[in-house]
Amino acid sequence: MKKLANRIRTIRLLRNLSQENVAEDLKMSQQGYSKIECGDRDIKLSKLEAIAGILRVKVEDILSSDDKIIFKIDDETNCNNDLFSIQNKPKEGDKEEIKKRD
Repeated sequence: MKKLANRIRTIRLLRNLSQENVAEDLKMSQQGYSKIECGDRDIKLSKLEAIAGILRVKVEDILSSDDKIIFKIDDETNCNNDLFSIQNKPKEGDKEEIKKRD
């Protein structure tokens, strides 16, 4: 449950959404949503589907046991970052690619 909660929180943060934003879309209190992200509240599949929709990811991506999360970041400033990958340790080639983008 904690791993699922952490994945939801991480994706929300990378989407630049606050707990209030997500809670409002879910029509629930921020405190109630916070319990989901802390792993203190069980999540029904219907709620998980709603959260995935708000975060613009597939439910499977949230449930994945793979430590790598890949998703598209869309930004209102027309900045297209294509695929953004979170890994435990970036590879040397990845570090060089990131430097080139900067």
